[in-house]
Amino acid sequence: MENDQLDTEGDISYLIYDGDCPFCQHYVHQLISFRSTHGSLELVNAREPHPIVLKYKQRYDFDYGFLFVYHGTAYYADEAIYMLNSLSDPQNVAQRISGYVFRNRTAAKIGYPVLAFLRRLYFRLAGKPFIDS
Repeated sequence: MENDQLDTEGDISYLIYDGDCPFCQHYVHQLISFRSTHGSLELVNAREPHPIVLKYKQRYDFDYGFLFVYHGTAYYADEAIYMLNSLSDPQNVAQRISGYVFRNRTAAKIGYPVLAFLRRLYFRLAGKPFIDS
């Protein structure tokens, strides 16, 4: 986690994720409750040359984890999933399960690397290119 004020006006949060990853896509589209509760959340594909991606690309490996920027503070990987689940109001069973597990920092710290490993394994088995390939 690092404090890094954005060069944008307003209260916009960003979630930078791999837009080609079906697991990531599914997760980020479940964040409807975050948007309705906490204002604007811009979903940004890490594979696109978006200014926010370019700003953080040198500091974070988007093939390992996604980045959540909230009120000018950057949360990466397990911290990002912890924060997102802590701030979201679950709307369905899948969100409730995810929230139950990842609202706990220790569970997020242990569980996130497992999810990241499974994502990398899927990409290798499916022959999909990684972001930085």
